[in-house]
Amino acid sequence: MTGALPLIAWLALGAPTAFAFWRFRRRDLAVAVVPVAGWLAIALPPIAAPFSGAPLSSWISQSALASLGLGLASAALLGRRGTAAPPEAPAGSPWPMALSLAVLAAVAAGLVVVGEILAEGWPGYGWDGVAIWLVRARVLAESDALPTALFSEPLLREGHWDYPLALPALMAWYARVGGLGVQQMGIPLVHLAGLMPVATAAGLQRSLGWPLAAAAGLSPLAVPELLEYHLRAYADPSMVLVATGAVAWTALGTLRWERGPLLLAGLAWALVVSVKNEGALWLCAAAVGSVLLSSYRVLPPSERLAGLARLLVPGFLAFGLWRITCRKLAVEGTLIGGLHWDQAGERAPTLAAALVTHVFTAFGAPLMLACVAVLAWRLRGSFANRLLDGLVLLCIPIVFVAGLFAIYLGTPHDLAWHLATSLHRTVYGVLPAVFVMTLFAGSLGRGPR
Repeated sequence: MTGALPLIAWLALGAPTAFAFWRFRRRDLAVAVVPVAGWLAIALPPIAAPFSGAPLSSWISQSALASLGLGLASAALLGRRGTAAPPEAPAGSPWPMALSLAVLAAVAAGLVVVGEILAEGWPGYGWDGVAIWLVRARVLAESDALPTALFSEPLLREGHWDYPLALPALMAWYARVGGLGVQQMGIPLVHLAGLMPVATAAGLQRSLGWPLAAAAGLSPLAVPELLEYHLRAYADPSMVLVATGAVAWTALGTLRWERGPLLLAGLAWALVVSVKNEGALWLCAAAVGSVLLSSYRVLPPSERLAGLARLLVPGFLAFGLWRITCRKLAVEGTLIGGLHWDQAGERAPTLAAALVTHVFTAFGAPLMLACVAVLAWRLRGSFANRLLDGLVLLCIPIVFVAGLFAIYLGTPHDLAWHLATSLHRTVYGVLPAVFVMTLFAGSLGRGPR
């Protein structure tokens, strides 16, 4: 199978972290963490190149060391043994579980087949895919003298130099380990699209049962155009595939206050911020949402702080490491510092209309309204409590969209152009995030205590 060797190596790099979760008596989370930890181990060497000074000629051995480090750190944060086993989802009939597993297997196998087809050569990459991600992947695949070569690439002049490296690192990994060419970069993309739904479902099945867990895992692939843009090598769909799992595991960890899901979510958030700058919005949304969701638990301050640290510190460390790298290399940033607010008042009505119209048009009003209706039905208590609980549950997607709103208000670009070229993909994660949070509505109490 084309791309089999780099895929096996990718998953093998996730094994030490998976072993830490297995030792913690959470085999379900051990399966879920494999692609996340493996991808982090692949991405860390080029991200940390300015500090280590090590050339990428030894990328495989550096990734192996990063993999071992992630495993040891996870083992230390999890402890020697698992806490009391979380409640299992009701067993019920075996047929829903069998059907859910069959659907997940069919999707993963189907995407592998697509990858084999793409081995013939995929000509449909988008502008962002070529100018940003594939150029970086080529430099990472061909050059050992990093990061000098990466930031002297002429084609990157219009390619947002400060964008993180996780996605091109994964592509370059397939090029180096498997000998794939630029026309075959759809293969790691379809492998990613096949692995993450399975990982998300595996990390949720013990608490939600396989049917709901499978639905949560597959929810990003149900978003119109997501898979199309994913195969065109845009980074937004890759970020959403990981963020969906991160949102779900954040809800699981904070509502039930379990060490394993909190750390699993933390590793996923580290990967989200390493895929694209907009991942920082997801991480900030997770910070706000986790604090609010954890208020539904009566916890000692030290335990609450330790849990939130497992959830949030990996992401902030990954984000900070890359921003320090950019500053060290004098790379011009594209984050909030480049925004200005003199036209915010004029832009707000146009932007609000565009956001509402696109979310309901592109993702489908019936699906969004169905999620909200199910959420309201599953919550308990008075109308005021239902409203409060619903807002808390939906806090992560709400804060994410609010962050997008602020960026569009202050963008230095023409607003009409910016909306036309990016809005349709920056809001990809809203529907999956709303859906997975709806699944946890029954886990809430009557309000924060």
